[in-house]
Amino acid sequence: MPEYTVSVDDDGTIMVDDTTPRELADSFGRRFGHGRARYCTVPLPNQLAVLPPAAATAGVAEVALRVHSVYHRSLTDGPGRRSTLKLQGCSIGMERPCPGCIVPDTHDPAGGRLLTVAAIVDVLADPARAPRDGYSLLGGELLDQAEGVTTLLGLLRRREPDAHVVVYSGYTLDELLGRPDPWVRRALATVDVLIDGRFDKALAAGAGAYRGSANQRIYDRPALAAALIQGGPSPAPDRATGRTATPTTTAAPPPISGAGCSFDTSSSTGDRP
Repeated sequence: MPEYTVSVDDDGTIMVDDTTPRELADSFGRRFGHGRARYCTVPLPNQLAVLPPAAATAGVAEVALRVHSVYHRSLTDGPGRRSTLKLQGCSIGMERPCPGCIVPDTHDPAGGRLLTVAAIVDVLADPARAPRDGYSLLGGELLDQAEGVTTLLGLLRRREPDAHVVVYSGYTLDELLGRPDPWVRRALATVDVLIDGRFDKALAAGAGAYRGSANQRIYDRPALAAALIQGGPSPAPDRATGRTATPTTTAAPPPISGAGCSFDTSSSTGDRP
């Protein structure tokens, strides 16, 4: 019997993944009001955090990152309810944007706001926005700033040793392992899940859990560790699911699709996807 993921947040939001049959999604709409399409990397206005002032100079002693935004209570950037950091700057987008990229405003490496790693962690791990099931980092292309990302993850894990971290990269794992920057490998060694590959809008429908498009692959910590030791090639994903042969280590909560439909039970307004 087919199984479909339905997530209910404590604010009344119901999320069904994009592989759910239309008739089932419609039944939620009739009961709770019309839904609206929700995609990874695109938060609602009330999810956005207020960023602190920019670092005084680009040459501050503390490591800094160029940030596009921080948002909380995301159900589309990984398993469960997550706090998400979206970094500014995308080397892929500046050279040849992904087909149908939905965040072109993140491409300019001079855009966004330059913030110290400590200031970012204060906003990302804000206890007032708890509870959360983990953190997600994406872009732009976050590993264009690999040193800062590694430093940030180290600080985050000192505060929350058991924090579950998902990162998205437009580069494949093979491409990342081939980059000369040693900070890329250090960053990958500190995360729980990598979702790799360029977004392709033509492959977005029915992409499955976590992914924006079906070409993207999911690597858990054991698969990443093996790839880092071997130095490549990366473990081959299952062709049917896009997952690696090793099951993901995410024990809870259930996976959520990279694109889905949400129903706000407190209101009957909204646009049908």
